[in-house]
Amino acid sequence: MGFKMIRCSITLILLILLLITQRGASLGLAAGDINFMLNGNKVKTLSPQPFIQDGKVLVPLRFIAEQLGAKVTWNNKDMKAYIKKDNRSVTLQIDSRLIEYDIDGKMYHICDVAPFIVEERTFVPLRIISNVLGVSIDRDNIERTIYIDTLKLSNGTPFYDLNIDTIEPRQRISGITQLQISFPEGKATDATEIKFLLLEPETRQGVVVARGTYNR
Repeated sequence: MGFKMIRCSITLILLILLLITQRGASLGLAAGDINFMLNGNKVKTLSPQPFIQDGKVLVPLRFIAEQLGAKVTWNNKDMKAYIKKDNRSVTLQIDSRLIEYDIDGKMYHICDVAPFIVEERTFVPLRIISNVLGVSIDRDNIERTIYIDTLKLSNGTPFYDLNIDTIEPRQRISGITQLQISFPEGKATDATEIKFLLLEPETRQGVVVARGTYNR
């Protein structure tokens, strides 16, 4: 699912970042234009409301998560938000694209938009909510409506759906190692450059250990 574990004196994580070529100008649509349906009932959101930018639905984290029965806590010192429901939890940090999932074991992913603050509220991509809470979320672009169904389970959708073919999960790496990726059959990408990041999960700091181009 886009992560590899490396164990040495400290635990590091290897992730992949795809650099996407933007097509056209950024598009931001009015918040009030988006409708939310939760289990067939329309949800009245608070201010500031969700909005769409670059084709991504961005939502106020606490309001949407609590509508789905999750508990959200905030660490102002580290600028981190914690979402928990049943045996699922996730840790996010403002301006960091690294997400820590804990669903039957810790997993790390890179999201396409880092959490950010609007009018003192944390906004995140809607897909994060779907992934951590395991609920089905569908989108009707014509009706500009988001449908959330808690009765339909979802295993989550990675932000970058690809595989690292040359190493195994939790494999110890030493010396020079070839890194090669592949995309699932039928999956397309607009990526023009690929970066392999080696990060320390607590500080979310690290280095680019390899980079390359993607030829379609």
